[in-house]
Amino acid sequence: MSNDKNNSVATFLMGAAIGVAAGILLAPYAGEDARKKLIDKANDLKDQFGSSLADVFNTAREKVSEYGEKAENAANNFNKRNSDTV
Repeated sequence: MSNDKNNSVATFLMGAAIGVAAGILLAPYAGEDARKKLIDKANDLKDQFGSSLADVFNTAREKVSEYGEKAENAANNFNKRNSDTV
Protein backbone atom coordinates (compact mmCIF):
# COMPACT_ATOMS: atom_id res chain seq x y z
CA MET A 1 0.00 0.00 0.00
CA SER A 2 2.83 2.39 0.85
CA ASN A 3 4.53 1.69 -2.50
CA ASP A 4 1.30 2.46 -4.33
CA LYS A 5 1.00 5.75 -2.47
CA ASN A 6 4.62 6.68 -3.18
CA ASN A 7 4.23 5.76 -6.84
CA SER A 8 1.05 7.81 -7.08
CA VAL A 9 2.69 10.82 -5.47
CA ALA A 10 5.74 10.57 -7.72
CA THR A 11 3.56 10.20 -10.82
CA PHE A 12 1.44 13.17 -9.80
CA LEU A 13 4.49 15.33 -9.12
CA MET A 14 6.06 14.42 -12.44
CA GLY A 15 2.85 15.17 -14.29
CA ALA A 16 2.45 18.48 -12.50
CA ALA A 17 6.03 19.49 -13.25
CA ILE A 18 5.71 18.55 -16.93
CA GLY A 19 2.40 20.36 -17.21
CA VAL A 20 3.73 23.53 -15.62
CA ALA A 21 6.88 23.47 -17.74
CA ALA A 22 4.93 22.90 -20.96
CA GLY A 23 2.45 25.62 -20.10
CA ILE A 24 5.17 28.14 -19.39
CA LEU A 25 7.30 27.21 -22.38
CA LEU A 26 4.33 27.36 -24.77
CA ALA A 27 2.98 30.65 -23.36
CA PRO A 28 3.75 33.84 -25.27
CA TYR A 29 6.52 35.14 -23.01
CA ALA A 30 9.96 36.41 -23.88
CA GLY A 31 12.72 33.84 -23.22
CA GLU A 32 13.97 35.51 -20.06
CA ASP A 33 10.45 35.92 -18.65
CA ALA A 34 9.60 32.30 -19.44
CA ARG A 35 12.74 31.03 -17.70
CA LYS A 36 12.03 33.16 -14.63
CA LYS A 37 8.44 31.91 -14.45
CA LEU A 38 9.61 28.33 -14.91
CA ILE A 39 12.14 28.69 -12.08
CA ASP A 40 9.55 30.34 -9.83
CA LYS A 41 7.00 27.57 -10.46
CA ALA A 42 9.63 24.88 -9.93
CA ASN A 43 10.55 26.45 -6.60
CA ASP A 44 6.86 26.63 -5.62
CA LEU A 45 6.40 22.94 -6.42
CA LYS A 46 9.55 22.07 -4.50
CA ASP A 47 8.27 23.98 -1.49
CA GLN A 48 4.84 22.35 -1.67
CA PHE A 49 5.88 18.78 -2.41
CA GLY A 50 9.55 18.61 -1.48
CA SER A 51 9.08 16.46 1.58
CA SER A 52 6.78 14.06 -0.26
CA LEU A 53 9.28 13.70 -3.07
CA ALA A 54 12.10 13.19 -0.58
CA ASP A 55 10.05 10.40 1.03
CA VAL A 56 9.59 8.73 -2.36
CA PHE A 57 13.32 8.89 -3.09
CA ASN A 58 14.22 7.62 0.38
CA THR A 59 11.84 4.69 0.01
CA ALA A 60 13.28 3.90 -3.42
CA ARG A 61 16.82 4.09 -2.05
CA GLU A 62 15.91 1.71 0.80
CA LYS A 63 14.31 -0.77 -1.61
CA VAL A 64 17.34 -0.72 -3.92
CA SER A 65 19.60 -1.35 -0.95
CA GLU A 66 17.35 -4.14 0.32
CA TYR A 67 17.20 -5.88 -3.06
CA GLY A 68 20.95 -5.43 -3.50
CA GLU A 69 21.57 -7.21 -0.21
CA LYS A 70 19.18 -10.01 -1.19
CA ALA A 71 20.92 -10.43 -4.54
CA GLU A 72 24.33 -10.49 -2.87
CA ASN A 73 23.15 -13.11 -0.37
CA ALA A 74 21.68 -15.22 -3.15
CA ALA A 75 24.93 -15.02 -5.14
CA ASN A 76 26.98 -15.97 -2.08
CA ASN A 77 24.70 -18.93 -1.35
CA PHE A 78 24.91 -20.05 -4.98
CA ASN A 79 28.70 -19.81 -4.97
CA LYS A 80 28.92 -21.69 -1.69
CA ARG A 81 26.67 -24.50 -2.93
CA ASN A 82 28.64 -24.81 -6.17
CA SER A 83 32.05 -24.72 -4.48
CA ASP A 84 30.96 -27.53 -2.14
CA THR A 85 30.01 -29.80 -5.06
CA VAL A 86 33.29 -29.35 -6.95
